[in-house]
Amino acid sequence: MDTEEPGHQSENSAGQGSTPECAEFRPLESKENREIDIPGDSTSLQEVLNSVPYFLRHTWTINVNEPVDEDIIVPSYIASNTSFDGIANHLRIEGDKEEPVPINSILVGATQGTANPLIRGVQTQNHVPYVDEPFSVVVMGSMETVIDRMTFSSNVYGGIVSYNSNVTIKESDFKQNQLHYGIMVKRGGHAIVRSSVGSLSGFPFILNSGNMVISNSELSGEEGRIQHRGGGIIIDNDEGKTYLPYPVEYYSR
Repeated sequence: MDTEEPGHQSENSAGQGSTPECAEFRPLESKENREIDIPGDSTSLQEVLNSVPYFLRHTWTINVNEPVDEDIIVPSYIASNTSFDGIANHLRIEGDKEEPVPINSILVGATQGTANPLIRGVQTQNHVPYVDEPFSVVVMGSMETVIDRMTFSSNVYGGIVSYNSNVTIKESDFKQNQLHYGIMVKRGGHAIVRSSVGSLSGFPFILNSGNMVISNSELSGEEGRIQHRGGGIIIDNDEGKTYLPYPVEYYSR
């Protein structure tokens, strides 16, 4: 009689309720800090993200050294041992701050933790294929995602969506007349935009139920600076204005 270890299959049992070879395994919790190079340690950024533990107690730094032809999904995780007084950055996706590394698109799930994940020094190439709206970065249900020094290719119509999430966007370049929409906040989301630049063909800031704070950012649009679709507040420190829901457009401070 053949015997086999649980979770493994013998040659005779293939295809009969066995675990497929491509099955993904996520540990319950992390054991140590890790630094992973793409390529080098893996050829697939998504493959590495699929192995992020559910409870991330240590720092995982993923260095992206070459273009990534993947529409990546950052899975939901909880960053435990998080400092409530400072930035933790348990998961870091690091490209190149001077020459951003191309990645197709980015979808961030319901990550929980201070500044988790940090995504820095990448350039998105296309729209996230898993949502209806044409944006290249979509953050859904994240406690706090940080996007730093991101740029966008000419294929991109919309930049970043904060969907019921907190997103901080720093020192990012939305380019010259390449994008139509810059940053959108939806469904009670929140965005802090700092030191970012660009000239868009539509609006750099779109509010559709949520809040946004803008500081030190030279972002403009041919159709206007802010499109307020209702249900939230935009504090524009650069122009000294606070935009309120319709029928009050804004008041100056």
